[in-house]
Amino acid sequence: MDALSVRSHFRLAAIFEWLVAAAFLLATVAVASMILRELRTAPVQRPVQTEAARPIFPSIPAAVPARAVSVPVLPVLDGKEVRVGETVSAV
Repeated sequence: MDALSVRSHFRLAAIFEWLVAAAFLLATVAVASMILRELRTAPVQRPVQTEAARPIFPSIPAAVPARAVSVPVLPVLDGKEVRVGETVSAV
């Protein structure tokens, strides 16, 4: 008679599977809505800073040309290097 008897307990595995499937469906819908919201909004335009907008430092001596660049190491063709602060005898 065991085959004809009705089970009195619930199958928790089936309920758990449905809850996990519903959670994944909700997460998918949430991610899709965030993506659509980002695609609908216009990107923010930021002002572009040009070279002319950079301030000129008053501590630069007048003898230095306007486009001069400070170089810490100057390589020479024969493979030697001249470094800032070296004396003439060291060069």
